[in-house]
Parts: sequence; structure tokens; C-alpha cells
Amino acid sequence: MHLDFGDSLRKARPAIEVVTEAFAWTLQLAVITMTIVTALAVVIGSLAAWRGGLFDRIASILALIGAAAADFWIVIVGIVIFSVSLGWLPTSGTGTVWHWILPISVLFIRPFGLIVQVVRGAMMTALSSAYVKTARAKGVRARPIIFVHALRNSMLPVITVIGDHAAALMNGAVIVETIFGWPGIGG
Repeated sequence: MHLDFGDSLRKARPAIEVVTEAFAWTLQLAVITMTIVTALAVVIGSLAAWRGGLFDRIASILALIGAAAADFWIVIVGIVIFSVSLGWLPTSGTGTVWHWILPISVLFIRPFGLIVQVVRGAMMTALSSAYVKTARAKGVRARPIIFVHALRNSMLPVITVIGDHAAALMNGAVIVETIFGWPGIGG
């Protein structure tokens, strides 16, 4: 009732301070990852729906693979390839930009795959709608049709999925933080 959570047994400080500090790291990792995911997924999904053909097939296959991959498996493969075999990236810590690349990359893959699929589907529906056909008949160029007419009207399901995955990313971040020794909630 007094919101006194006691002291942390590991750090011998008030538990609320320890959780607040850790949550700041987790939130920072999740926000950076979700910003990159959203920007790239909207662009790739829109282009896949608009261009079709080989680009659409490649984007769809990569999105399905990304959506199906498990975070813990991606972490292990990433560490083995980029840290152990190639020696390019560190396996733990937060000291430099290089320390952020693997955790962000691992957290990026699943939401990116799912959001690309949703953007692509919503854009395919929007691009085949009457208002887009009317804009094309009036002679409007492709870029305004995609970004003004179709993308704006297809964003409702996309925003819903982005919000859902932003919350799920916090849960996934705990596992990734534990493996990478990140000082967040999972670390």
C-alpha cells in the first residue's frame, strides 16, 4: 500500500531505482529498434505491393522467414557468425555503437517480417481500390498515388500491428538482454 518495494538483494539499493534504471535501457533499445523497423517495413512493404514481380517475391519470402524465426535462435546464429567466426561485433555490453548492432538486429527481424507482410497486404488492397484507379485515370504520377492516396489509407491496420509489436518487443528484449549482457530488465 505504501509502494515500498524494499531493497534489491543483488545491488543493496531500493528496488524501484534498480528497475527504473534497467527499464530505461530496455525502453531505449526497443524504441530505436521499432523506429528502424517501422521506417524500413513501410518502405519495403509499399514497394513490394507497388512493383510486384521479383522484388515482391523476394520481399515476401524474406518477410516470412523473418516472421518465423525465433529470437533465441537468431541470437545464437548472430553471435556465432558475427562475433566468434568473423570477430566483427562484441558479444556483450553497451560501450560503443558496435555493442548495439547485434541486439538491435536480433530484435529487428521478427517485427520487420510481420509488418512488411501487413503493409504489403494493406497496400495491395489500397492500390486496387476505386480512388487509386480514379487518380491514375486523372494522370496523377505514381509517387503521389503511393504515398498520398494508398499509403495514407492503408495505415490503420499497419499502426495497429506496429503498436502490438512494440509491446511484444519489450518482452523479446528481456531475452535478448539476458543473452547479450545488456543492463536492461533482462540483464
